[in-house]
Amino acid sequence: MREPAPSTGRIALTSRPVNITVTTPETDEDARHRRRKDLILFVASLAFVAVLALVALWAAFGPGIGDKQREWGMGVLLLIVGGCVGYLTGKNVK
Repeated sequence: MREPAPSTGRIALTSRPVNITVTTPETDEDARHRRRKDLILFVASLAFVAVLALVALWAAFGPGIGDKQREWGMGVLLLIVGGCVGYLTGKNVK
């Protein structure tokens, strides 16, 4: 029986082709469930932001609103617009 060669920390170059395959342990059913869950979470988040934007619009530009509520509405609208711009122009992370 042959002893394994000591590792030198280098990759041996061979003329043999090397096939590497990467598989995920996730089944098709699990993938569908994950995508469904992500879609539900996305729609719920989008609905929450839309309702918040409507309340902020009402607070910022509605009749008979006090100065404090108007400031709150403008601040929330600024955050929502900034978040949308940041999402659309964000870094493409790989």
